[in-house]
Amino acid sequence: MRIHGAVRAACLILVAYITLPLTEAVDVYHSARAHRYFLDTLEHFSSKHEKERVEAGHLFEDMRNRRYALGDMWGLREDMADNGLVLNVSFAMNWAGNPVGGRSQGVTQLNSTGISFAADLEKLAGLEGLTFFSSLSVRSGTSLTLKHIGNVINVQQLYGNESYRLVNLYLEQVMLNEHVGLKVGRIAQFDDFSHAQAFGYYMNNAFDGQPIGFFFIGPFTAYPVTTWGALLRGGFLTDENAGFYGMAGAYGADGDQGNVDNHGTNFTFNFDQGANVMMEIGYKHDWNDTRDGMPGKWAIGGWFFTGPFPSNAGGRLHQIGGAYFFGHQNIYREKRQKQRPDEDKPLTPRLLWGTAENFLTGVEGLFFWTTGQFNATPEASRASWFYSAGLYYRGLIPGRDKDVLSFGMAYLNFSDEWAASQVRRGRIPQDYEVELELSYRYSVTDYFYLQPNVQGILNPGATGTLDDAFVIGLQLQVDF
Repeated sequence: MRIHGAVRAACLILVAYITLPLTEAVDVYHSARAHRYFLDTLEHFSSKHEKERVEAGHLFEDMRNRRYALGDMWGLREDMADNGLVLNVSFAMNWAGNPVGGRSQGVTQLNSTGISFAADLEKLAGLEGLTFFSSLSVRSGTSLTLKHIGNVINVQQLYGNESYRLVNLYLEQVMLNEHVGLKVGRIAQFDDFSHAQAFGYYMNNAFDGQPIGFFFIGPFTAYPVTTWGALLRGGFLTDENAGFYGMAGAYGADGDQGNVDNHGTNFTFNFDQGANVMMEIGYKHDWNDTRDGMPGKWAIGGWFFTGPFPSNAGGRLHQIGGAYFFGHQNIYREKRQKQRPDEDKPLTPRLLWGTAENFLTGVEGLFFWTTGQFNATPEASRASWFYSAGLYYRGLIPGRDKDVLSFGMAYLNFSDEWAASQVRRGRIPQDYEVELELSYRYSVTDYFYLQPNVQGILNPGATGTLDDAFVIGLQLQVDF
């Protein structure tokens, strides 16, 4: 049964007055990915392919072939997509134990549940190029890093804001023939900046989500913490499958924004740490699955905060800043056996600078990624630089085309100024910490994966006082 006029009007009222938006605990837990899933889901359930899909006669075969655990929800998802609406629910869990090293031995688990709601207001209300997006996060559990290991970088990427929390609440307007986009509302820097799909194939927080070095250099925000901000981005093609993109964002820096007790509803403009401005320019090539080329994305960026911030040597500083780079490159590609009909689409400028890179999940082969952040004002914050790199292979085992084997390493280097400040306070100075992870993501279905992993933590706590730790972990996610 299709959504009739009265229900369509009710949907408009919902979008206009919603105050407790719904979320998706994304793959994971990264708002940019949630928005990409919105675009992908909207296209999928509005497609002729989905509408003409013949339901499998056997329950287990039907469950295996579904895109989501609840399928089309008795036609509701398709009806919503036809009217520009998407509702997604996900659950994820991180289990980890350290049989060796750290302060003590133990096992903990963390989980995150979320729901996301998005509306294509062009479809729903005739507002050309306008999208509404909102999300909510519910997290609980105990961190192995805090309870047993004592290292600096959390071994479970779901740790942070263990409570219920409003995450995103924003509008995005695409204009000028999809060459320029403007996003305004409750967002975070790493909804968009320094993003590569590769970061999601790990459980250690050094890798998953966004490169963790940023948070030892400045007061950034990332899922599930957001702040008031605006982002302008655009790009242009150099050929049918390659081009440059750029973006610039401005965000309020509120020292209380990450407070668990405010549940993401602190809507004040009390930016006690001033403003943050970030910029990124990059190049994507072979950025389409219609070719036999090897897709890649390379970018550089920088940021500054107006402050004020406390100095490691005492006093206060203004205008702290830094720079970063990252790259994500396919270096070996298996020969494609066949081409699906929906892979005929040419690349659009929006895909160049936007958030859609889901086509990469259909590229089997070996990928390399690398990233680094550098503190231009080491007299503030804790770290002077952070570097990470890794490899992953999609479809290594015959017949397991969607599985991903990944390896990553990360090095966090604390600044001399920070170490000196610790000595003055009678503490053991921190030097460096290294994270290693070997992981295998087993795709049970399109909506459910299991990801066992092992991790090595070298110099946990960065003080030389704790034994190196060995971690055994499991990550899973179900998209409903």
